[in-house]
This record gives sequence, structure tokens and C-alpha cells, in this order.
Amino acid sequence: MGRGSRKEIKISDPLLKPLIANLVANVKSKRLKGDLTQQSLAIKAGLAVNTVSEIEQERLEDIRLSTVTALAKALGEQDPLRLFRKP
Repeated sequence: MGRGSRKEIKISDPLLKPLIANLVANVKSKRLKGDLTQQSLAIKAGLAVNTVSEIEQERLEDIRLSTVTALAKALGEQDPLRLFRKP
């Protein structure tokens, strides 16, 4: 399957709303429990501070799996998919 034939799904899709809400809650909760600022989490994950801020404010149009993986690793989570589970 070529890139052009792949269906793009935006995180604003109503079917994804619960998963995104879980991601937002888990990232913020784990960041605060780890006594991390948005800036320190961003540095630890190799991301822009804006990215962390936009995730926590649920203001992203899309998110890469590599971003979720980097956040999970920086937050000490072994399985990045756990960030999508209900807190």
C-alpha cells in the first residue's frame, strides 16, 4: 500500500476522542507525579515544549506514534500504548 492510498485519521475524529482524552490525562498526571515541568519533559523526550503543551491542552490535529513513544520513555512507561488507557 503506497503512502497516497493510506487513510489519514485526525485526532479530532469522534471515535478517537476517548483515547486522546486518556493520553492527555496520563501525560499530565505522570509528568506532575514525576515532578517535571513541561520544559523538562520536552527536553527528556527530545520534543519541543510546544508539543508537550499542545498535547496537555488537547490542541493537536495529529500526533505521531514516535512522539507518544518518546513521551512514554521520558515518563518511565515501558509500553507507550498504556498512555492511551483510562487513567
